[in-house]
Amino acid sequence: GTKEGIEAARAKGVKMGPPLRTPPAAIRRAAELRAEGYSLERTAETMNAEGLRTSTGRLWTYGTVRQCLRYVNRIDEAEAALRAQVEGSTTS
Repeated sequence: GTKEGIEAARAKGVKMGPPLRTPPAAIRRAAELRAEGYSLERTAETMNAEGLRTSTGRLWTYGTVRQCLRYVNRIDEAEAALRAQVEGSTTS
């Protein structure tokens, strides 16, 4: 059934969930700032002041930083997606 198929895919290392669109640089910067002891709000303010934007081009907020930090373990995936997007735009 479906449950068994999902479990088999996970066992093979297949990534589950929607594609990651958060910019890898933003994920890294949020993690760095939090590691330095910044609050979620101060992290958002700093990222905005540095010119970083969300995947939709918006300003960072407490909530978007919190969501972004959930993707720290998916940075490699985000970078691969970004490379594929850039390569696709240069070949078309």
